[in-house]
Amino acid sequence: MFRLSKYAALIGTSALLCSNANAIPGASVSYGANPVWSAAGYLSDLMTDATASPSIVVSGQDTIITDLVISGATGTSGTCFSSGVLTIDDSTGTLAMFGVNISTGSARSTKEAVFLAPLGAGIRIAEGESVSLSIDWTMFTNSAYCSSSQGAQIMYTLSGYYAEP
Repeated sequence: MFRLSKYAALIGTSALLCSNANAIPGASVSYGANPVWSAAGYLSDLMTDATASPSIVVSGQDTIITDLVISGATGTSGTCFSSGVLTIDDSTGTLAMFGVNISTGSARSTKEAVFLAPLGAGIRIAEGESVSLSIDWTMFTNSAYCSSSQGAQIMYTLSGYYAEP
């Protein structure tokens, strides 16, 4: 009986040791109570170039951006199509660039446009760096409905986690 239990323990231990371990990719995750963060805000209307600088960096930690959502909406009437380039920068230069097309309809509550960018392993922002999002619109149609005076807006949401530097 003792010999059988040794073999059962050996087989059970082998199964545990051979299984895959899963974790957030990248460097060691922060030892803080909550290493996950998110930030959101307004970037511009659907035809005005703009830059936003969300406060996502904390002292003593690198910041990893893992997800980006850009959404656009017009006011209560009209349609708008805008196309542009969205960049993510820090003081070292451009970290990411995306082509963004936003097409909105006449009912804001039902016709919002969304651009999603799951970033896999993420974009690392070094400790002490600040990050900025910039949109440069290259084309827009129906400009009367793309402006902020008509309620047109571009909103962003970033999320990620803090990591050991």
